[in-house]
Amino acid sequence: MLRPRLRTKTGCQQRRRRRKKCDETRPTCQACTRLRLPCTWDGTESDQRPSSDARESQTRRELTVRQRIPTSAAENGSASSSSSGPSSGPSSASTVASRSLVPRTSHHRSTVIAPRLIRSPSQNYPGIRNETDHGLFSQFAVKFLSLMIKPDAPPEIRDQSYTMSVGLRYPCAMDALLGVVAFWKSSQHPSLRQVAFNHYCLGVRGLREQIAASSDPTSHDPFLLSALFLGMLEVWLCDCSNRALIHFTAAAQILQRRPIMDKGPKGTILPFHTLAAECVVWHLGMLPLFNDGDLDTVARVVSWKLLSNYLSENLFTTGSGEEASPIVGAGPFHSLQRLAFEVVRVGRHFPLNDADFIQVCEYEAELDKVVALLSDALASKAHYLEELSGPPRGPPSPEIIDIISKYGDYLWAIALQIYVAKVKSPETNTTSCPNTRARVSEAMELFLSPAVNALASTPAAEHLCLPLTIFACAALEPEDVKVAKDLIALLSQRGSYGHVRRVTFTTERVWRRTLRSPRHIPESGDQERSSSSGYVLDGLDYLIKGDIFEASDNRIVSIEN
Repeated sequence: MLRPRLRTKTGCQQRRRRRKKCDETRPTCQACTRLRLPCTWDGTESDQRPSSDARESQTRRELTVRQRIPTSAAENGSASSSSSGPSSGPSSASTVASRSLVPRTSHHRSTVIAPRLIRSPSQNYPGIRNETDHGLFSQFAVKFLSLMIKPDAPPEIRDQSYTMSVGLRYPCAMDALLGVVAFWKSSQHPSLRQVAFNHYCLGVRGLREQIAASSDPTSHDPFLLSALFLGMLEVWLCDCSNRALIHFTAAAQILQRRPIMDKGPKGTILPFHTLAAECVVWHLGMLPLFNDGDLDTVARVVSWKLLSNYLSENLFTTGSGEEASPIVGAGPFHSLQRLAFEVVRVGRHFPLNDADFIQVCEYEAELDKVVALLSDALASKAHYLEELSGPPRGPPSPEIIDIISKYGDYLWAIALQIYVAKVKSPETNTTSCPNTRARVSEAMELFLSPAVNALASTPAAEHLCLPLTIFACAALEPEDVKVAKDLIALLSQRGSYGHVRRVTFTTERVWRRTLRSPRHIPESGDQERSSSSGYVLDGLDYLIKGDIFEASDNRIVSIEN
């Protein structure tokens, strides 16, 4: 076979731009392969088909991808121990049936989801520009998706080929999901952190361009996927500039505008939409506590009733009830997310007017019902706690997973009760209000229980962040402060998740203002702890008003610029 003639006026765009000779090997010339540069070509789709000359070099490229993005069983095991963000400490092999799209570990073997979509690097896709992108996408399809979905979910839920097909068709969606996977892998490969930032910038810009150029108002899914994964990446980056809240609000609006009640292909609810709705609901309940954004605007555009259409327990199962729907989780959980959002939103209106006060009383009544429901459920399964008290004996049973999840929900409910009591009566604190004192004591006992310790040992530990923040800010007794500090330190050691970092600097800032240091508790009548705008008796005063968030909390403002 004759050696190809090298040309400078033809060949790939990379060689022509550099005015270098190209051997015109399709789809990737030898020069671009050697320099690891994206090799693009002008021409029709037929010009982009792989040629027979590329088969010999394809194996070498795939080996390079494996070296740069390891996929061995040992590495997958270490990566799964921190799927909610880069981990800085050891993690348990147990798993908690937490919320969808909040990645979690699994004792089940990783399942390859829709492998037919994983092709060689020689196949051209709009959003996959080089071998690193192809390796990240393979990790997303083979490993990451299996961590985002519960191991006992129905097969139709675990098959997320539609999610990947949307990413393959739209570069803005592909950049968003590649950015999340790159940041997830950066704990093992620090160089991928910059790759994640680059994909984040491309994803934000591509989403804006796609919105401006879109001529089909019914093509919701590429925008939904982009907003969803951009929001997840901003949460992991611990961004407090409200951009994560904005992206999840946009995702909620997209879900609401889909014609879900119509019959036909465009009116059906796919597993992807259910996962997206659960992710949106979870983050909309968590983020307001750590942000000073305009929550009233979010409340006007987000319809919790419409979002609940995607969370029906019988969408993808043949049975009925909570146990038949492993993707949804505990029954009252989504009510807790809505209540958390609304309670924080109304509390920011301090001082409350009559309408706000009536609303808070209604939320308090709802919380009392949820607490009673969860208390009965935990009492009926108290005998399973003996299994948690002893040494681990293999993967946890479904009953243990369920009770651990319910303990997390129960802590949410108690924390919101404390928050509501403070919103209604800002002149009280933990010491002066017997009900609040009793709830804080109960919460501190739960934080020391085996169930909560098991929950803190998994990536689903982010579920503890909201109640832990409220309890830490309400704590006035030295022993309570110590319990809060120890649990925050434990979560920080086991994983540097975005919400865990938010808890850390939020509580530190509150303690600096109210307690001077966690070991020195001033008297409640200390004039230095009062404010002309209202009572400042404990950390909840600052947390409720939201005046502890500053412009310096923006962690990634320079990435987009």
